[in-house]
Amino acid sequence: MTSRYELAYLSQPPNYILAGDGNLTPQHREWLQDSSRWSIIYYHHPNALTVGMVTYPIAPGSVAFIAPNKRCAHAKIGDDTWFDFFTFQLPAQSGARMAIPHVVENMSHWLPDIRIASNRIVDTNIPAAACVWHLMWSSSKSVAVFRGEEALYEAEAYILHHLGDKISIPDLCKRFDIAPRKLLGMFRKEHGVSIQEYVLQKRVQEATRRLVATEDPIKNIAAEIGMADLQYFNKVMRQLTGRSPRAIRELGLMEE
Repeated sequence: MTSRYELAYLSQPPNYILAGDGNLTPQHREWLQDSSRWSIIYYHHPNALTVGMVTYPIAPGSVAFIAPNKRCAHAKIGDDTWFDFFTFQLPAQSGARMAIPHVVENMSHWLPDIRIASNRIVDTNIPAAACVWHLMWSSSKSVAVFRGEEALYEAEAYILHHLGDKISIPDLCKRFDIAPRKLLGMFRKEHGVSIQEYVLQKRVQEATRRLVATEDPIKNIAAEIGMADLQYFNKVMRQLTGRSPRAIRELGLMEE
């Protein structure tokens, strides 16, 4: 799995730390991360986590790093989703700036330290601060990783915020001043699909989210993601999800 990154100053240790655990309820939850706080979430069960407009399949033992002001969502998979978490501030405004991935897999070796830090939070936040600090640094990458893909991230963000518009490769290349071959190569490397396939996948993901999370009319959802032809919309949804839009909505109602 390829993860996106957020930038963070890691020149001062975290403060104002909260720690705990819990079980994810309800089936689907959306939230806007606090404007001054990061969160680290350790997942014990499968999940689907959306950060911004990017959805990650979460395997047990994965850790998510949620940056301030990010719009996020959980989609529960299975009977329960137990997790441990830290919420904290990073006080530094300058100094060492690093790229922090949204999700890191295979982090189960961190669980004993996470549990110790969480259990001691009522007495002292020093173990929690040390654990968070080590997690951030050990998972961070050079800022060059982020900058190297900046055009890709900008193109992705534009696509995700203009799903209802006509999106063409020439327009994207002109908008972000990048050669078509380079942009196509970036999408192939990052997502394993063409730009057109990526756009279609994201339209289907957004349609699925709205079918489950809202009561918006199906024809409105189809039109607002750029697929106003209902016959085509139904065909694509069946091809990529195995279900019709109406069946997806009914499944969401059954799981509430």
